[in-house]
Amino acid sequence: MSFNYDTLIDQALSRVGGKRWVPDVGYGFDIQDGVDQWRPPPGPGPNVKNPVLLLKPHGSLNWHVDKDVHAVTLVPAYHRSSTGAIVPPTWDKSDVGQWPWSEVWRSARRVLGTAKMLIVVGYSVPVTDQLSQALLRADVTKLAALVVVNPDSAARRRVSGVMASGLGLNAVVIELSTLEELASYLPVGPHEPKSEMESIGDALRKVTAMAELAFNNAGDMKSEAREIRELAEELEYRLDAIEIPDVEELEGELIRIRDEVRDLDARIDSMLT
Repeated sequence: MSFNYDTLIDQALSRVGGKRWVPDVGYGFDIQDGVDQWRPPPGPGPNVKNPVLLLKPHGSLNWHVDKDVHAVTLVPAYHRSSTGAIVPPTWDKSDVGQWPWSEVWRSARRVLGTAKMLIVVGYSVPVTDQLSQALLRADVTKLAALVVVNPDSAARRRVSGVMASGLGLNAVVIELSTLEELASYLPVGPHEPKSEMESIGDALRKVTAMAELAFNNAGDMKSEAREIRELAEELEYRLDAIEIPDVEELEGELIRIRDEVRDLDARIDSMLT
């Protein structure tokens, strides 16, 4: 779900979404015309049962909306005929009660009402967007996990506050500053082991440097700092020694090392704060 009007996600889906992206129904309502230009190239394999849903409650700059006949035509990105296809960022959100936005909001309420995990990227909770906040407050319930990604710590806190009533009893809340941090939590793809190893290596070097700093400055905590430094060096050795041809085994080993690095990073943070 995107509150933005741009078509970056739409374009990515049309390039690499494969059979997971079906623009005819992917926006939460039926679209008859213009779908071919936004459909991914044909590929092998059967059609998927549950294709990706891209809900855009404020409209999209690749829609041409004809309210008279209740029809949306997909047009090239940012085409002049997309004028009138968006809900402006103002206090007045009365347009969302009209078709097709009403269909999108209905789908959003249904999807959010069943969500167990929510990843919120870049949303700053603007004061003019009371309706979107109400949607998140009222329809999200019993989340098991909430991940908030935003470089603005105040915005992260606002999102967590809005979502507080929707968190389950033992829900996990994770706050991240960058998309790179979010990517580090995702499974390693078959073509990504090198970049994942580089990312873990960078994190290990950071932990080692912080452990060295703690060892030199931390008086009675030197013993723990020395232990962390030695564990980090051992993990560096394991990372450098990886020679696993099987992708699944490689992914498993990288996940184990990454989790151990995070544990060391958390220990260092608790020492230095």
